[in-house]
Amino acid sequence: MKLIRTKFESGERYSLLVDDKGMPIWYPTLFATSKLRNSAKAPNTIEAHLNAIKLLIEWSHSSNIVLEEIFSAKQFLTTEQIEHLCIYLKEKKDKQIYEDFKRPKIQRKELHRAKIRNEESVSSSTAYIRISYVAKYIDWLAKQVISERNQIINSDISHSISRMVRSLKARRPTRSISSRNPKKGLADNQREIVLRIINPNSIDLPFSTETKERDSLIFEILYKTGIRLGELLSIKISDFNFQNNTLHIHRRHDDVYDPRLKQPVAKTFDRLLPISRKLAERTHDYILRERSQVVGANKHDFLFVTYKSGPYYGKPLSSSGLYKIINQVRESIDDLSDLTPHIFRHTWNDMFSEKVDEQGISEAEEEKLRSNLMGWAEGSGTSKTYTQRHIEKKAHQVSILLQKEIDDGINKNK
Repeated sequence: MKLIRTKFESGERYSLLVDDKGMPIWYPTLFATSKLRNSAKAPNTIEAHLNAIKLLIEWSHSSNIVLEEIFSAKQFLTTEQIEHLCIYLKEKKDKQIYEDFKRPKIQRKELHRAKIRNEESVSSSTAYIRISYVAKYIDWLAKQVISERNQIINSDISHSISRMVRSLKARRPTRSISSRNPKKGLADNQREIVLRIINPNSIDLPFSTETKERDSLIFEILYKTGIRLGELLSIKISDFNFQNNTLHIHRRHDDVYDPRLKQPVAKTFDRLLPISRKLAERTHDYILRERSQVVGANKHDFLFVTYKSGPYYGKPLSSSGLYKIINQVRESIDDLSDLTPHIFRHTWNDMFSEKVDEQGISEAEEEKLRSNLMGWAEGSGTSKTYTQRHIEKKAHQVSILLQKEIDDGINKNK
Protein backbone atom coordinates (compact mmCIF):
# COMPACT_ATOMS: atom_id res chain seq x y z
CA MET A 1 0.00 0.00 0.00
CA LYS A 2 1.24 3.47 -0.86
CA LEU A 3 0.04 7.00 -1.39
CA ILE A 4 0.40 8.43 -4.88
CA ARG A 5 -0.48 11.73 -6.53
CA THR A 6 -1.62 12.01 -10.11
CA LYS A 7 -2.45 14.87 -12.47
CA PHE A 8 -5.59 14.88 -14.61
CA GLU A 9 -5.80 16.44 -18.07
CA SER A 10 -7.73 19.32 -16.51
CA GLY A 11 -4.68 20.11 -14.37
CA GLU A 12 -6.28 18.87 -11.16
CA ARG A 13 -3.91 17.11 -8.77
CA TYR A 14 -5.41 14.13 -6.99
CA SER A 15 -4.04 11.77 -4.35
CA LEU A 16 -4.90 8.08 -4.06
CA LEU A 17 -4.19 5.22 -1.70
CA VAL A 18 -3.34 2.19 -3.83
CA ASP A 19 -2.66 -1.44 -2.97
CA ASP A 20 0.41 -3.49 -3.90
CA LYS A 21 -1.00 -3.98 -7.42
CA GLY A 22 -1.46 -0.26 -7.92
CA MET A 23 -5.24 -0.39 -7.65
CA PRO A 24 -7.06 2.32 -5.66
CA ILE A 25 -8.32 1.10 -2.28
CA TRP A 26 -12.09 1.39 -2.38
CA TYR A 27 -13.26 3.05 0.82
CA PRO A 28 -10.44 5.62 1.20
CA THR A 29 -10.95 6.59 -2.46
CA LEU A 30 -14.71 6.89 -2.03
CA PHE A 31 -14.23 8.99 1.11
CA ALA A 32 -11.64 11.28 -0.50
CA THR A 33 -13.86 11.81 -3.55
CA SER A 34 -17.28 12.18 -1.97
CA LYS A 35 -16.41 13.96 1.26
CA LEU A 36 -13.22 15.89 0.49
CA ARG A 37 -12.86 16.54 -3.24
CA ASN A 38 -16.55 17.36 -3.65
CA SER A 39 -16.21 19.80 -0.76
CA ALA A 40 -13.45 21.60 -2.66
CA LYS A 41 -10.71 20.62 -0.22
CA ALA A 42 -7.19 21.50 -1.37
CA PRO A 43 -5.00 18.68 -2.79
CA ASN A 44 -2.62 18.91 0.16
CA THR A 45 -5.53 18.61 2.59
CA ILE A 46 -6.82 15.51 0.81
CA GLU A 47 -3.33 14.01 0.86
CA ALA A 48 -3.01 14.70 4.59
CA HIS A 49 -6.31 12.89 5.22
CA LEU A 50 -5.16 9.90 3.16
CA ASN A 51 -1.82 9.80 4.99
CA ALA A 52 -3.72 9.49 8.27
CA ILE A 53 -6.02 6.85 6.79
CA LYS A 54 -2.96 4.93 5.59
CA LEU A 55 -1.72 4.77 9.19
CA LEU A 56 -5.16 3.59 10.31
CA ILE A 57 -5.08 0.75 7.77
CA GLU A 58 -1.55 -0.23 8.80
CA TRP A 59 -2.62 -0.33 12.43
CA SER A 60 -5.73 -2.40 11.68
CA HIS A 61 -3.69 -4.94 9.70
CA SER A 62 -1.15 -5.21 12.54
CA SER A 63 -3.96 -5.69 15.05
CA ASN A 64 -5.86 -8.23 12.91
CA ILE A 65 -8.86 -5.93 12.83
CA VAL A 66 -11.00 -5.63 9.70
CA LEU A 67 -12.88 -2.39 10.22
CA GLU A 68 -15.48 -3.10 7.54
CA GLU A 69 -16.36 -6.44 9.13
CA ILE A 70 -16.77 -5.17 12.68
CA PHE A 71 -18.79 -2.15 11.55
CA SER A 72 -20.99 -4.42 9.40
CA ALA A 73 -21.66 -6.50 12.52
CA LYS A 74 -22.56 -3.26 14.34
CA GLN A 75 -19.52 -3.61 16.55
CA PHE A 76 -17.11 -0.78 17.19
CA LEU A 77 -13.60 -0.14 18.45
CA THR A 78 -13.09 -0.77 22.14
CA THR A 79 -11.48 1.71 24.50
CA GLU A 80 -8.26 -0.31 24.55
CA GLN A 81 -8.16 -0.54 20.75
CA ILE A 82 -8.70 3.20 20.46
CA GLU A 83 -5.89 3.83 22.92
CA HIS A 84 -3.48 1.66 20.94
CA LEU A 85 -4.58 3.28 17.68
CA CYS A 86 -3.84 6.75 19.04
CA ILE A 87 -0.43 5.57 20.24
CA TYR A 88 0.31 4.35 16.73
CA LEU A 89 -0.83 7.65 15.21
CA LYS A 90 1.50 9.58 17.52
CA GLU A 91 4.59 7.67 16.38
CA LYS A 92 7.09 9.42 14.15
CA LYS A 93 7.96 6.33 12.11
CA ASP A 94 5.94 3.43 10.81
CA LYS A 95 7.08 1.06 13.54
CA GLN A 96 5.28 -2.00 14.81
CA ILE A 97 4.40 -1.61 18.45
CA TYR A 98 2.17 -4.60 18.66
CA GLU A 99 4.79 -7.29 19.24
CA ASP A 100 4.08 -6.90 22.94
CA PHE A 101 0.29 -6.99 22.55
CA LYS A 102 0.04 -10.29 24.44
CA ARG A 103 1.90 -9.05 27.50
CA PRO A 104 0.01 -8.32 30.73
CA LYS A 105 -2.25 -5.28 30.35
CA ILE A 106 -0.50 -3.00 32.89
CA GLN A 107 2.98 -3.77 31.57
CA ARG A 108 1.82 -3.21 28.00
CA LYS A 109 0.30 0.19 28.79
CA GLU A 110 3.41 1.39 30.59
CA LEU A 111 5.54 0.28 27.66
CA HIS A 112 3.40 2.21 25.17
CA ARG A 113 3.25 5.31 27.33
CA ALA A 114 7.03 5.30 27.56
CA LYS A 115 7.22 5.13 23.78
CA ILE A 116 4.95 8.15 23.48
CA ARG A 117 7.21 10.20 25.71
CA ASN A 118 10.41 9.54 23.82
CA GLU A 119 11.85 11.30 20.80
CA GLU A 120 10.08 8.96 18.37
CA SER A 121 6.80 10.83 18.80
CA VAL A 122 5.54 13.35 16.25
CA SER A 123 4.71 16.90 17.32
CA SER A 124 1.49 17.55 19.22
CA SER A 125 0.12 19.44 16.23
CA THR A 126 0.78 16.54 13.85
CA ALA A 127 -0.73 14.01 16.27
CA TYR A 128 -3.79 16.23 16.69
CA ILE A 129 -4.36 16.41 12.94
CA ARG A 130 -3.81 12.67 12.40
CA ILE A 131 -6.29 11.67 15.11
CA SER A 132 -8.82 14.26 13.90
CA TYR A 133 -8.66 12.98 10.33
CA VAL A 134 -8.88 9.34 11.41
CA ALA A 135 -11.89 10.14 13.61
CA LYS A 136 -13.63 11.81 10.66
CA TYR A 137 -12.93 8.82 8.41
CA ILE A 138 -14.02 6.21 10.96
CA ASP A 139 -17.25 8.11 11.58
CA TRP A 140 -17.95 8.09 7.83
CA LEU A 141 -16.80 4.50 7.29
CA ALA A 142 -18.98 3.02 10.04
CA LYS A 143 -22.09 4.75 8.71
CA GLN A 144 -21.20 3.96 5.09
CA VAL A 145 -20.67 0.22 5.71
CA ILE A 146 -23.85 -0.15 7.74
CA SER A 147 -25.92 1.75 5.16
CA GLU A 148 -24.54 -0.32 2.27
CA ARG A 149 -25.92 -3.43 3.91
CA ASN A 150 -29.41 -1.92 4.02
CA GLN A 151 -29.27 -1.72 7.77
CA ILE A 152 -30.94 1.07 9.67
CA ILE A 153 -28.75 3.34 11.76
CA ASN A 154 -31.01 3.69 14.78
CA SER A 155 -30.38 5.88 17.79
CA ASP A 156 -28.40 3.17 19.61
CA ILE A 157 -26.04 2.61 16.70
CA SER A 158 -25.68 6.33 16.14
CA HIS A 159 -24.84 6.78 19.81
CA SER A 160 -22.23 3.99 19.67
CA ILE A 161 -20.55 5.52 16.62
CA SER A 162 -20.54 8.96 18.24
CA ARG A 163 -19.09 7.54 21.43
CA MET A 164 -16.29 5.85 19.47
CA VAL A 165 -15.49 9.06 17.61
CA ARG A 166 -15.58 11.14 20.80
CA SER A 167 -13.25 8.66 22.47
CA LEU A 168 -10.78 9.11 19.64
CA LYS A 169 -10.96 12.90 19.70
CA ALA A 170 -10.59 12.94 23.49
CA ARG A 171 -7.11 11.46 23.05
CA ARG A 172 -5.87 14.28 20.88
CA PRO A 173 -3.00 16.21 22.47
CA THR A 174 -3.41 19.86 23.27
CA ARG A 175 -2.29 22.05 20.41
CA SER A 176 -2.88 25.47 21.92
CA ILE A 177 -0.14 27.99 21.25
CA SER A 178 1.09 29.83 24.30
CA SER A 179 0.76 33.58 24.05
CA ARG A 180 4.09 33.76 25.85
CA ASN A 181 5.84 32.10 22.92
CA PRO A 182 4.53 33.78 19.75
CA LYS A 183 5.97 32.82 16.39
CA LYS A 184 8.98 34.99 15.69
CA GLY A 185 10.62 36.59 12.73
CA LEU A 186 14.34 37.04 12.35
CA ALA A 187 16.25 38.87 15.10
CA ASP A 188 18.17 42.06 14.28
CA ASN A 189 21.51 40.27 13.87
CA GLN A 190 19.87 37.68 11.61
CA ARG A 191 18.36 40.43 9.46
CA GLU A 192 21.86 41.84 8.94
CA ILE A 193 23.02 38.45 7.69
CA VAL A 194 20.10 38.22 5.27
CA LEU A 195 20.92 41.69 3.94
CA ARG A 196 24.41 40.43 3.12
CA ILE A 197 22.95 37.35 1.43
CA ILE A 198 20.66 39.38 -0.83
CA ASN A 199 23.44 41.82 -1.72
CA PRO A 200 24.60 40.80 -5.21
CA ASN A 201 28.05 42.26 -4.48
CA SER A 202 28.68 40.01 -1.46
CA ILE A 203 31.60 37.66 -1.92
CA ASP A 204 30.93 34.91 0.64
CA LEU A 205 27.41 33.85 -0.32
CA PRO A 206 26.30 30.44 1.04
CA PHE A 207 25.30 29.32 -2.47
CA SER A 208 27.05 27.55 -5.30
CA THR A 209 28.64 29.69 -7.99
CA GLU A 210 26.16 28.40 -10.57
CA THR A 211 23.00 29.18 -8.60
CA LYS A 212 23.96 32.19 -6.46
CA GLU A 213 22.06 34.74 -8.59
CA ARG A 214 18.87 32.71 -8.49
CA ASP A 215 19.16 31.78 -4.81
CA SER A 216 20.03 35.29 -3.69
CA LEU A 217 17.05 36.65 -5.63
CA ILE A 218 14.78 34.09 -3.95
CA PHE A 219 15.89 35.37 -0.56
CA GLU A 220 15.41 38.98 -1.63
CA ILE A 221 11.83 38.44 -2.84
CA LEU A 222 10.88 36.50 0.31
CA TYR A 223 12.45 39.13 2.57
CA LYS A 224 11.04 42.19 0.80
CA THR A 225 7.49 40.95 0.12
CA GLY A 226 6.69 38.39 2.84
CA ILE A 227 4.97 36.07 0.35
CA ARG A 228 4.51 32.37 1.04
CA LEU A 229 6.61 29.55 -0.39
CA GLY A 230 3.79 28.42 -2.70
CA GLU A 231 3.30 31.96 -3.98
CA LEU A 232 7.01 32.37 -4.67
CA LEU A 233 7.27 29.15 -6.67
CA SER A 234 4.08 30.00 -8.61
CA ILE A 235 5.45 33.32 -9.88
CA LYS A 236 5.60 33.60 -13.66
CA ILE A 237 7.59 36.13 -15.65
CA SER A 238 4.32 37.53 -16.97
CA ASP A 239 3.29 38.40 -13.38
CA PHE A 240 5.80 41.27 -13.37
CA ASN A 241 5.12 44.69 -14.76
CA PHE A 242 8.59 46.15 -15.11
CA GLN A 243 7.25 49.54 -16.18
CA ASN A 244 5.13 50.01 -13.06
CA ASN A 245 7.36 47.91 -10.78
CA THR A 246 4.60 45.57 -9.60
CA LEU A 247 4.24 41.85 -9.00
CA HIS A 248 0.85 40.16 -9.37
CA ILE A 249 0.35 37.22 -6.99
CA HIS A 250 -2.09 34.79 -8.63
CA ARG A 251 -4.04 31.78 -7.38
CA ARG A 252 -3.21 29.07 -9.91
CA HIS A 253 -4.75 25.94 -8.46
CA ASP A 254 -4.84 23.03 -10.94
CA ASP A 255 -2.71 24.88 -13.49
CA VAL A 256 -2.58 22.55 -16.48
CA TYR A 257 0.71 24.12 -17.58
CA ASP A 258 2.48 23.45 -14.28
CA PRO A 259 4.34 20.10 -14.63
CA ARG A 260 4.84 19.68 -10.87
CA LEU A 261 2.65 16.97 -9.33
CA LYS A 262 2.90 18.68 -5.96
CA GLN A 263 1.91 22.05 -7.30
CA PRO A 264 2.94 25.02 -5.13
CA VAL A 265 -0.07 27.31 -4.83
CA ALA A 266 -1.16 30.49 -3.09
CA LYS A 267 -3.28 30.07 0.03
CA THR A 268 -4.40 33.68 0.08
CA PHE A 269 -6.21 36.01 -2.34
CA ASP A 270 -4.88 37.39 -5.60
CA ARG A 271 -3.21 40.74 -5.08
CA LEU A 272 -0.95 43.28 -6.72
CA LEU A 273 2.27 44.01 -4.81
CA PRO A 274 4.55 47.00 -5.34
CA ILE A 275 8.23 46.15 -5.64
CA SER A 276 11.20 48.46 -5.43
CA ARG A 277 12.91 49.61 -8.59
CA LYS A 278 16.05 47.80 -7.46
CA LEU A 279 14.20 44.49 -7.05
CA ALA A 280 12.48 44.93 -10.41
CA GLU A 281 15.79 45.62 -12.15
CA ARG A 282 17.49 42.67 -10.48
CA THR A 283 14.65 40.31 -11.43
CA HIS A 284 14.70 41.55 -15.01
CA ASP A 285 18.45 41.07 -15.16
CA TYR A 286 18.16 37.53 -13.77
CA ILE A 287 15.60 36.64 -16.44
CA LEU A 288 17.75 37.96 -19.30
CA ARG A 289 21.22 36.91 -18.13
CA GLU A 290 20.71 33.79 -16.01
CA ARG A 291 17.39 32.08 -16.65
CA SER A 292 17.66 32.47 -20.43
CA GLN A 293 20.84 30.36 -20.41
CA VAL A 294 19.13 27.34 -18.82
CA VAL A 295 18.11 24.82 -21.47
CA GLY A 296 14.39 24.08 -21.35
CA ALA A 297 13.48 27.14 -19.30
CA ASN A 298 12.01 28.75 -22.42
CA LYS A 299 9.30 26.05 -22.52
CA HIS A 300 7.43 27.60 -19.60
CA ASP A 301 6.90 30.95 -17.90
CA PHE A 302 7.74 30.13 -14.26
CA LEU A 303 10.38 32.47 -12.84
CA PHE A 304 12.56 30.08 -10.87
CA VAL A 305 13.91 26.95 -12.54
CA THR A 306 16.01 23.93 -11.64
CA TYR A 307 19.71 24.10 -12.50
CA LYS A 308 20.61 20.55 -11.51
CA SER A 309 21.39 18.34 -14.51
CA GLY A 310 18.98 15.52 -15.20
CA PRO A 311 15.32 15.09 -16.18
CA TYR A 312 14.23 18.18 -14.21
CA TYR A 313 16.84 20.55 -15.63
CA GLY A 314 15.15 23.78 -16.72
CA LYS A 315 11.79 22.85 -15.21
CA PRO A 316 10.05 24.91 -12.51
CA LEU A 317 11.77 24.75 -9.13
CA SER A 318 9.99 22.41 -6.70
CA SER A 319 9.21 22.90 -3.02
CA SER A 320 11.83 20.30 -2.12
CA GLY A 321 14.34 22.18 -4.27
CA LEU A 322 13.64 25.39 -2.38
CA TYR A 323 14.03 23.63 0.97
CA LYS A 324 17.44 22.37 -0.17
CA ILE A 325 18.49 25.98 -0.72
CA ILE A 326 17.21 26.95 2.74
CA ASN A 327 18.95 23.97 4.35
CA GLN A 328 22.19 24.87 2.61
CA VAL A 329 22.08 28.29 4.28
CA ARG A 330 21.14 26.81 7.66
CA GLU A 331 24.10 24.47 7.54
CA SER A 332 26.51 27.20 6.41
CA ILE A 333 25.55 29.95 8.87
CA ASP A 334 25.14 29.09 12.56
CA ASP A 335 23.09 32.22 13.30
CA LEU A 336 20.49 31.11 10.73
CA SER A 337 20.12 27.54 12.00
CA ASP A 338 16.37 28.09 12.58
CA LEU A 339 15.74 29.51 9.11
CA THR A 340 12.55 28.45 7.28
CA PRO A 341 10.77 29.91 4.24
CA HIS A 342 7.85 31.01 6.41
CA ILE A 343 10.06 32.90 8.88
CA PHE A 344 10.46 35.54 6.18
CA ARG A 345 6.71 36.16 6.34
CA HIS A 346 6.88 36.76 10.09
CA THR A 347 9.95 38.97 9.61
CA TRP A 348 8.19 41.07 6.98
CA ASN A 349 5.26 41.58 9.35
CA ASP A 350 7.62 42.57 12.15
CA MET A 351 9.25 45.15 9.89
CA PHE A 352 5.86 46.34 8.65
CA SER A 353 4.72 46.89 12.26
CA GLU A 354 7.86 48.89 12.99
CA LYS A 355 7.30 51.06 9.93
CA VAL A 356 3.62 51.57 10.79
CA ASP A 357 4.63 52.83 14.25
CA GLU A 358 7.06 55.28 12.67
CA GLN A 359 4.32 56.60 10.37
CA GLY A 360 1.78 56.94 13.19
CA ILE A 361 -0.85 54.91 11.33
CA SER A 362 -3.94 53.94 13.32
CA GLU A 363 -4.56 50.34 14.34
CA ALA A 364 -7.65 50.03 12.13
CA GLU A 365 -5.82 51.41 9.10
CA GLU A 366 -2.85 49.16 9.81
CA GLU A 367 -5.08 46.05 9.76
CA LYS A 368 -6.49 47.06 6.36
CA LEU A 369 -3.06 47.73 4.87
CA ARG A 370 -1.55 44.52 6.21
CA SER A 371 -4.47 42.39 5.01
CA ASN A 372 -4.26 43.94 1.55
CA LEU A 373 -0.54 43.19 1.19
CA MET A 374 -0.73 39.71 2.72
CA GLY A 375 -3.81 38.60 0.77
CA TRP A 376 -6.15 38.17 3.74
CA ALA A 377 -9.82 39.03 3.93
CA GLU A 378 -10.26 42.37 5.65
CA GLY A 379 -11.47 41.87 9.21
CA SER A 380 -10.54 38.16 9.24
CA GLY A 381 -8.28 38.62 12.25
CA THR A 382 -5.43 36.71 10.59
CA SER A 383 -3.11 39.68 11.06
CA LYS A 384 -3.13 39.09 14.83
CA THR A 385 -1.06 35.94 14.27
CA TYR A 386 1.73 38.08 12.87
CA THR A 387 1.45 41.13 15.15
CA GLN A 388 1.54 39.35 18.51
CA ARG A 389 5.31 39.48 18.85
CA HIS A 390 5.43 43.19 17.99
CA ILE A 391 2.69 43.95 20.52
CA GLU A 392 4.63 42.00 23.16
CA LYS A 393 7.79 43.94 22.33
CA LYS A 394 5.99 47.30 22.62
CA ALA A 395 4.35 46.22 25.87
CA HIS A 396 7.76 45.35 27.33
CA GLN A 397 9.18 48.71 26.27
CA VAL A 398 6.31 50.61 27.92
CA SER A 399 6.63 48.49 31.06
CA ILE A 400 10.35 49.26 31.33
CA LEU A 401 9.66 52.99 30.90
CA LEU A 402 7.04 52.80 33.65
CA GLN A 403 9.43 51.00 35.99
CA LYS A 404 12.14 53.56 35.22
CA GLU A 405 9.78 56.37 36.23
CA ILE A 406 9.07 54.55 39.49
CA ASP A 407 12.80 54.10 40.08
CA ASP A 408 13.35 57.84 39.46
CA GLY A 409 10.60 58.62 41.96
CA ILE A 410 12.22 56.37 44.57
CA ASN A 411 15.59 58.08 44.05
CA LYS A 412 14.04 61.54 44.50
CA ASN A 413 12.61 60.57 47.88
CA LYS A 414 15.82 59.16 49.32
